[in-house]
Amino acid sequence: MAGTPEATDRSCYQWNWCVNWSGGQNGRGPKPRLSTDRRMTLLASTPQLSAMNFIGPAIGAILFVLLMSLVPEPQRHRLNAILVAGSAGVYISGGFGSWELLYAALATAVAYRGLGSYRFIGIGWLMHACWDVPHHLLHKPIWPFMPTSSLGCAIFDSLIAIWFLANAPALIRFGCTSPKIAIARQA
Repeated sequence: MAGTPEATDRSCYQWNWCVNWSGGQNGRGPKPRLSTDRRMTLLASTPQLSAMNFIGPAIGAILFVLLMSLVPEPQRHRLNAILVAGSAGVYISGGFGSWELLYAALATAVAYRGLGSYRFIGIGWLMHACWDVPHHLLHKPIWPFMPTSSLGCAIFDSLIAIWFLANAPALIRFGCTSPKIAIARQA
């Protein structure tokens, strides 16, 4: 059975591109070579998803927005430009080689523009969410010990990006006695 496509498929690591192996050479043991049909198989072991894989990041995004609402301007703007710039480097050496560096360079440029506009900060978070998706689908998560971490990151990033694209209005304001939820849009 050694050298058959079935044996090879069982021995390949999760989500690696594997080729079909065949034959040996002059009795020296099996020698891997690409099969004649040159087909490639993407092996997958999809992690089990639960409702909390979606609800948890959404709750985190709500808490992030509420806590950031407490930070006064212009510190909130500058802090979030720094945060989105830092997120650009999270996936360096995350499994996509030089593509990771290209993404980091593009995202850093967008984050720099974010110093002048909340909309660019929102675009930076959407870029990061888009980069999270292939990491999730190809099982190269942001946290190796948590297979669905890139999915959660994509959800979190997308939700906070909506807030930034709306110019990051303060949703909580501190008055003299207690915090109040902002109902009217700030002018």
